[in-house]
Amino acid sequence: MVFFLDYLQHRRDCQFKQDERTARIKALGRYRGPFTPLDREIVNRPIEELVADVQKGVLEPSTLLSTYGKVALKAHEKTNCVTEVMISEAEGWIKDGSINFKGPLAGIPVSLKDTLNVGGFDSTVGMPAPFPT
Repeated sequence: MVFFLDYLQHRRDCQFKQDERTARIKALGRYRGPFTPLDREIVNRPIEELVADVQKGVLEPSTLLSTYGKVALKAHEKTNCVTEVMISEAEGWIKDGSINFKGPLAGIPVSLKDTLNVGGFDSTVGMPAPFPT
Protein backbone atom coordinates (compact mmCIF):
# COMPACT_ATOMS: atom_id res chain seq x y z
CA MET A 1 0.00 0.00 0.00
CA VAL A 2 2.85 2.42 0.81
CA PHE A 3 4.37 1.92 -2.66
CA PHE A 4 1.01 2.71 -4.28
CA LEU A 5 0.67 5.93 -2.25
CA ASP A 6 4.24 6.92 -3.15
CA TYR A 7 3.41 6.28 -6.79
CA LEU A 8 0.30 8.47 -6.59
CA GLN A 9 2.28 11.28 -4.97
CA HIS A 10 4.93 10.92 -7.65
CA ARG A 11 2.25 11.24 -10.34
CA ARG A 12 0.88 14.40 -8.68
CA ASP A 13 4.38 15.86 -8.42
CA CYS A 14 5.07 15.11 -12.09
CA GLN A 15 1.79 16.67 -13.17
CA PHE A 16 2.53 19.75 -11.06
CA LYS A 17 5.97 20.14 -12.68
CA GLN A 18 4.54 19.66 -16.19
CA ASP A 19 1.85 22.26 -15.52
CA GLU A 20 4.45 24.66 -14.11
CA ARG A 21 6.68 24.22 -17.17
CA THR A 22 3.72 24.73 -19.53
CA ALA A 23 2.79 27.97 -17.76
CA ARG A 24 6.38 29.25 -17.89
CA ILE A 25 6.58 28.50 -21.61
CA LYS A 26 3.20 30.08 -22.27
CA ALA A 27 4.43 33.28 -20.56
CA LEU A 28 7.24 33.52 -23.14
CA GLY A 29 5.00 34.58 -26.02
CA ARG A 30 7.61 36.75 -27.74
CA TYR A 31 9.88 33.71 -28.06
CA ARG A 32 7.33 31.74 -30.06
CA GLY A 33 7.16 33.71 -33.28
CA PRO A 34 8.67 32.83 -36.61
CA PHE A 35 12.40 33.23 -37.14
CA THR A 36 13.37 36.67 -38.38
CA PRO A 37 16.19 37.21 -40.90
CA LEU A 38 18.38 38.29 -37.94
CA ASP A 39 17.52 35.07 -36.06
CA ARG A 40 18.54 33.01 -39.10
CA GLU A 41 21.78 34.96 -39.44
CA ILE A 42 22.62 34.41 -35.76
CA VAL A 43 21.88 30.68 -35.85
CA ASN A 44 24.07 30.27 -38.94
CA ARG A 45 27.08 32.16 -37.56
CA PRO A 46 29.93 30.49 -35.66
CA ILE A 47 29.81 30.91 -31.88
CA GLU A 48 33.28 32.52 -31.90
CA GLU A 49 31.98 35.35 -34.10
CA LEU A 50 28.93 35.89 -31.90
CA VAL A 51 31.12 36.02 -28.77
CA ALA A 52 33.46 38.53 -30.43
CA ASP A 53 30.49 40.71 -31.44
CA VAL A 54 29.10 40.65 -27.88
CA GLN A 55 32.49 41.55 -26.46
CA LYS A 56 32.88 44.45 -28.93
CA GLY A 57 29.35 45.68 -28.21
CA VAL A 58 28.18 45.03 -31.80
CA LEU A 59 25.59 42.47 -30.70
CA GLU A 60 23.45 42.56 -27.56
CA PRO A 61 23.30 39.42 -25.39
CA SER A 62 19.51 39.89 -25.19
CA THR A 63 19.33 39.49 -28.98
CA LEU A 64 21.16 36.16 -28.73
CA LEU A 65 18.87 35.07 -25.90
CA SER A 66 15.83 35.95 -27.98
CA THR A 67 17.08 33.94 -30.96
CA TYR A 68 18.24 30.90 -29.03
CA GLY A 69 15.13 31.04 -26.82
CA LYS A 70 13.06 30.64 -29.99
CA VAL A 71 15.27 27.73 -31.06
CA ALA A 72 14.88 26.01 -27.68
CA LEU A 73 11.10 26.41 -27.62
CA LYS A 74 10.73 25.14 -31.20
CA ALA A 75 12.86 22.10 -30.29
CA HIS A 76 10.74 21.55 -27.18
CA GLU A 77 7.52 21.66 -29.22
CA LYS A 78 8.83 18.82 -31.36
CA THR A 79 10.69 16.70 -28.81
CA ASN A 80 9.57 17.66 -25.26
CA CYS A 81 13.25 18.23 -24.40
CA VAL A 82 13.08 21.13 -21.92
CA THR A 83 12.70 20.28 -18.24
CA GLU A 84 13.23 23.71 -16.67
CA VAL A 85 12.70 27.04 -18.41
CA MET A 86 15.17 29.73 -17.32
CA ILE A 87 14.68 32.29 -20.09
CA SER A 88 12.99 34.90 -17.90
CA GLU A 89 15.73 34.51 -15.30
CA ALA A 90 18.38 34.84 -18.02
CA GLU A 91 16.78 38.14 -19.07
CA GLY A 92 17.17 39.31 -15.48
CA TRP A 93 20.79 38.12 -15.29
CA ILE A 94 21.57 40.16 -18.41
CA LYS A 95 19.88 43.27 -17.00
CA ASP A 96 21.45 43.12 -13.55
CA GLY A 97 24.96 42.47 -14.88
CA SER A 98 25.50 39.15 -13.13
CA ILE A 99 26.84 37.58 -16.34
CA ASN A 100 30.48 37.86 -17.43
CA PHE A 101 30.51 39.20 -20.99
CA LYS A 102 34.28 38.89 -21.31
CA GLY A 103 34.63 35.10 -21.09
CA PRO A 104 34.83 32.50 -23.87
CA LEU A 105 31.02 32.13 -24.06
CA ALA A 106 30.19 35.80 -23.50
CA GLY A 107 26.48 36.32 -24.12
CA ILE A 108 25.86 32.83 -25.51
CA PRO A 109 22.82 31.12 -23.96
CA VAL A 110 23.59 27.55 -22.92
CA SER A 111 21.56 24.48 -22.16
CA LEU A 112 22.36 22.62 -18.96
CA LYS A 113 21.80 18.98 -18.14
CA ASP A 114 19.27 18.73 -15.34
CA THR A 115 21.84 16.96 -13.15
CA LEU A 116 23.55 20.33 -12.54
CA ASN A 117 22.22 22.27 -9.59
CA VAL A 118 20.96 25.79 -10.30
CA GLY A 119 19.48 27.65 -7.35
CA GLY A 120 15.69 27.80 -7.44
CA PHE A 121 15.30 25.03 -10.03
CA ASP A 122 14.79 21.28 -9.78
CA SER A 123 17.58 18.92 -10.70
CA THR A 124 17.80 15.17 -10.97
CA VAL A 125 20.31 12.75 -9.58
CA GLY A 126 20.82 10.70 -12.73
CA MET A 127 21.74 7.53 -10.84
CA PRO A 128 19.95 6.91 -7.55
CA ALA A 129 22.13 4.01 -6.40
CA PRO A 130 25.87 3.97 -5.70
CA PHE A 131 28.17 2.30 -8.19
CA PRO A 132 28.98 -1.32 -7.34
CA THR A 133 32.43 -1.83 -5.89
